Amino acid sequence: MSRMQVHISDHALVRHMELVMGLDVEAVRREIRRKVTVEHPLPGATGVIIDRFTYKIGYDADQPTITTVIDRRTMRRHQP
Repeated sequence: MSRMQVHISDHALVRHMELVMGLDVEAVRREIRRKVTVEHPLPGATGVIIDRFTYKIGYDADQPTITTVIDRRTMRRHQP
């Protein structure tokens, strides 16, 4: 009998890193916020370039939210 292939959601991955591996997710969130805030994106901006990464910005009820990070060298977000 073959084993079932299981997809791991991004949420499950983050929770695993937080709970099992002890990663301080809120510290990572603060670091991203600090980096992006230092760059002072213009109102309505869709991204901020920091070093080799683009931090993409989306807007929900006019609240800017970092939605993804793209490696500018490879133009990749991640490989599922």
